[in-house]
Amino acid sequence: PVSVEEGVAERLNIKMGDRLTFNVGSEIVETKVTSIRTVNWQTMQPNFFFVIHPEAMAAFSPTYITSFYLPTERKAELTNLLKPFASITMFDVDARINQLREIVDQVSVAVEFILVLVLLAGSLVLIAQVQASMDERRQEIAILRTLGAKGALIRKSVIFEFVIIGVVAGFMAAMANELSLYLLQTSVFQMEASLHPEYWAIAPSVGAIVVGILGAFGCWRLLTLNTSQMLRNMV
Repeated sequence: PVSVEEGVAERLNIKMGDRLTFNVGSEIVETKVTSIRTVNWQTMQPNFFFVIHPEAMAAFSPTYITSFYLPTERKAELTNLLKPFASITMFDVDARINQLREIVDQVSVAVEFILVLVLLAGSLVLIAQVQASMDERRQEIAILRTLGAKGALIRKSVIFEFVIIGVVAGFMAAMANELSLYLLQTSVFQMEASLHPEYWAIAPSVGAIVVGILGAFGCWRLLTLNTSQMLRNMV
């Protein structure tokens, strides 16, 4: 009998009861699939795609594998440890993990740089949109002041408008972030999906602050004009 890992069984279209043939050197080993198992490769524990019954491999010389932990400050002792055993092959898992960390760090820096560019581009678009609607805003503010609205009320209403826009943008960003994380966790990394409620609180808050400040900055000169100046500019 042979046990097959689930992912390999799907890729090779292997089903229960199928007969598999392994060519080990010059010898042929015939097996029958009696189980299909699921392996969590993220545990970093030794495992195999195919596990054959020991009796089928009795005629072959065995190869053993083990793992152990060695503190970083004692890595120099490995050279003396392996000298008497020329047939031993050692894999330093720390080196591979460090390589993965370096790759992840580089990708993270690239993604953060892109996010900064997107944030700057979005800020410029927001300021440009505010400047494009300046004539309409000037007319609205002039009408409100003519009807008796105070300057503090108008400033608060304008800022509140951009705060609402920032909250909506932050909510949409949190929703897109949650969806992207869900797809990565379930489809790419084969992990259990989990919610991130902190993002739903942080994203709208940051959006409200950033968009509110940018909107107030873009309209600040307009808000400081008095009614007579606005009416003269409109004529």
